[in-house]
Amino acid sequence: FIYAFLVAVFGWVLFRVEDVSAALNLMGRMLAPWRFTATTVHLYDLVAPQILWTLLPAVLGMGPLRLAADRAGLTERYRGSWAEVVYCTVLLLLCFAALAANTYNPFIYFRF
Repeated sequence: FIYAFLVAVFGWVLFRVEDVSAALNLMGRMLAPWRFTATTVHLYDLVAPQILWTLLPAVLGMGPLRLAADRAGLTERYRGSWAEVVYCTVLLLLCFAALAANTYNPFIYFRF
């Protein structure tokens, strides 16, 4: 598991950077995270607003809202019902709409 993770992460670097020296620099920083300075990377440069808007309902849905629904008996009442099917279908359509709205979506091998 760890080997596959490291291969995926370091392989991503090869697709992300422009040249070999930048790749080696980034890999060195990944292996020695204390070499980052306050001016190198900011969180708002790395995280898109869509990520935050996705993270908020995900955290709420996993935690407080799920516990409240369990206590109220809503999860058992709606499990397998048409309401659940409609809810999942609406979520699927929203995902398709989000993908279709992003018209410029280059494939990972775009840099080659």
